[in-house]
Amino acid sequence: FAILSVDYALERPMKPDRSQSSLRIKAQEDFTYFTKVYTIGVKHVDECEWAGVICHNVTGVATELRFGNSFLAGSIGPEIRLLKELKILDLGQNMLRGRIPEELYDLVKLEELYLYQNQFTGTLSPRMNNWWNMTRFHASHNALTGSLAEALSAFKSGADVIRPIEYLNLYSNQLTGTIPRSLRFRMLTYLDLGRNQLNGTLPDDLGDTFVELRHLFLDHNQLSGTVPYSYMTVGNGRLESLSLDHNKLTGWVPDNYEYLNKMNQINLQGNLFEGIGKKICKMSVFEEGELVELTTDCGICDCYQLCASSCGEIVL
Repeated sequence: FAILSVDYALERPMKPDRSQSSLRIKAQEDFTYFTKVYTIGVKHVDECEWAGVICHNVTGVATELRFGNSFLAGSIGPEIRLLKELKILDLGQNMLRGRIPEELYDLVKLEELYLYQNQFTGTLSPRMNNWWNMTRFHASHNALTGSLAEALSAFKSGADVIRPIEYLNLYSNQLTGTIPRSLRFRMLTYLDLGRNQLNGTLPDDLGDTFVELRHLFLDHNQLSGTVPYSYMTVGNGRLESLSLDHNKLTGWVPDNYEYLNKMNQINLQGNLFEGIGKKICKMSVFEEGELVELTTDCGICDCYQLCASSCGEIVL
């Protein structure tokens, strides 16, 4: 019975402060904590009755584990491989540490994986290639290291099959190297690689191959070179958020404005740009577009109504 592996794969939850003052101040929060957390890992209770566990109504095998924000500590053990039918695994906002075990990459039916806001270390394995059903992968706010290019190159779409990945968030880790070309994430709507240690130039095919992209965040890295023209019309002109701030980008920001453009936020400050194209001003809600936020360094923006309040503002 595969769900039994949870008893060993995750260490027991840590007990919170049970002082009288804590009870008085956070009574409602404590009620939620007890009803959820203290049904995890309880002996003599059917695992399918644990809060956060969803089992198949016929086979009784676990298909979803939703243990986010459950005060779980320790690491993910190799027994996680026994959960072969798992489609959703949510371990976000806990105190888990250590490497992402190789056995997790054996769960080929995974569709959603949430590991964000923990203390995971080590690299992302090229065995991400096994996750052909993955639609949402969120591992932000950890201490993951290694080459982003090696991991994502293994995860890219195949020659004849497009991966169904829609949401990819690796914000605030310690990933290095370049952003690879030819990923062909044609269903991706949200990509956040901000606050890492990425370098090199922006991949010039991203604007052409990420046809469903709506939110792109590459801020707070060490990216250099110019911004490809295709970035302003990425997602078939339906990109809504673009953050390239706090890098080492140079040249002019393209202004190939399109009437289909739905951009409402552009962050460019903290780079080495010479200027931005004047047509970007037409993307403003004051003109022909939907742009309400444009942050740049002083001296390169002529869109007074958009830039006046944010010129020189530094976001750390």
